[in-house]
Amino acid sequence: MVEGVFENCGLNVFIFITRFSRALVPRGTNALKQARLEKIPKYSSLSSRSSNVRRIFVLFSQFKNVPRGTFYLIIPSYLCNLMFPKYNVIVVGAGHAGSEAAAAAANMGSKVLLITMNMQTIAQMSCNPAMGGIAKGQIVREIDALGGYSGIVSDLSTIQFRMLNKSKGPAMWSPRAQNDRHLFASKWREMLEHTPNVDFYQDSVNELIIKNGKACGVKTSMGHEILADAVVITSGTFLNGIMHIGEKQMGGGRVAERAATGITEQ
Repeated sequence: MVEGVFENCGLNVFIFITRFSRALVPRGTNALKQARLEKIPKYSSLSSRSSNVRRIFVLFSQFKNVPRGTFYLIIPSYLCNLMFPKYNVIVVGAGHAGSEAAAAAANMGSKVLLITMNMQTIAQMSCNPAMGGIAKGQIVREIDALGGYSGIVSDLSTIQFRMLNKSKGPAMWSPRAQNDRHLFASKWREMLEHTPNVDFYQDSVNELIIKNGKACGVKTSMGHEILADAVVITSGTFLNGIMHIGEKQMGGGRVAERAATGITEQ
């Protein structure tokens, strides 16, 4: 019976938490709170049913308040990479540009993986929750004409709409919608989830896989190597982002959100 998910233990392996019905280890065994591994050969026979997969059980020091019979299965990280198929397009970053890129590629028939550091902030708006302006108002209409989602999501979450600069000539007129920023993000995610061929993955991309001068995949902070025919980077302000507040400087893409590192250094 599975109880948990893959956890990175910093040793190029991943811990898969498994619970057995019988008490096979002492009460209080906890593998997540101790850094020292101890192999237990006598338990290796439990995994002999599967000859294709070599499983190593590990036991750590004793802790209280952990159910009897809790086991931790160590799996090499390269086996975890088997969970990802090869994609046509990987989109790195799920802001407005990344969301549009994923939707456009998927609607053209490509199998798309959208990678974001936080699944809860897909297509999140800035502190000024508006869509439009002198430049962006035109871009949103062009995206709408090409079948994109920004205009549709803006309509579904609009609080107020104005045509700016009406006192000037028509070349300066600018459509702008003021939006509910939470509803905007939730509608964007809802539309992406209903778009066929789009997969989501929460992780940070630290490196591009380059072969023969062409990007053919990404490496993530969890150690996964995910292959694709094309990689689209829409990291926005997060790529090695630095925030300036008065005389202070700190890393981050937005307040309370860390920057993405690795790709720039590469």
